[in-house]
Amino acid sequence: MSNHNVVVILEAVYDNSDLMTDYFAKDTPYLSWYICEYIGKAVAENKMRALLRRLPEWLQRYDWRWQRGEKYSMSDHPYGQLRADGQTGILVYSGSDNSAREISFLLSTTTESIFLMNNRKEVPVPATLDEFKVLIVRKEEDRLANRERAVRKIGSNIVDAAVSAGCVRTSPTHPADKTSEELRAIFDGLTESEKVGVAFAMFPARLQNLTHNDIVGLMKLREEVGPRMTFDEK
Repeated sequence: MSNHNVVVILEAVYDNSDLMTDYFAKDTPYLSWYICEYIGKAVAENKMRALLRRLPEWLQRYDWRWQRGEKYSMSDHPYGQLRADGQTGILVYSGSDNSAREISFLLSTTTESIFLMNNRKEVPVPATLDEFKVLIVRKEEDRLANRERAVRKIGSNIVDAAVSAGCVRTSPTHPADKTSEELRAIFDGLTESEKVGVAFAMFPARLQNLTHNDIVGLMKLREEVGPRMTFDEK
């Protein structure tokens, strides 16, 4: 790595790998902070450990372990880094089964231009663990709100497409939204493969008179109760 505009960054990451699609993303960035410029060419363990002293005390208390660069194509971390894995106990939710993934921390290097693509240098590292947890809560709330908007958009597109294809007849009087108990009964009546299909906005043709809100409700129910979309039997 050239030492031109190389910076040290702290990252909160999680494992976003997905067995269903063979997608490997062990260190998916969740939050990132600028620490300082990196002086020198090679990324060395002793230099990185010295930089740990720049972090707030609650972060320094983790057991940071050195890992050499991952020398494979498209690696996010081709140079050495310090890692605090499996110690935070702080969970976020992701993956096709919306399962819990633990937050880890990385102290690594990157170019300033890459960091600034999605982050700002002036954002401070949380001074306490409680401050960090507040950030997690806010980010998860934003994520859930974005998912809600995306699901509702998909629901609208499905309804519009069904009407255009003649699968749903429009009428002057729109059907009423089903209650949560009615939606649960519909969902419980689906086969396992049909329940999986709901995750991809695929609904069996026998379901008629579903409203926009019904479609959204079924998709949200699928996320909440499964079935799990992994190859294990848990």
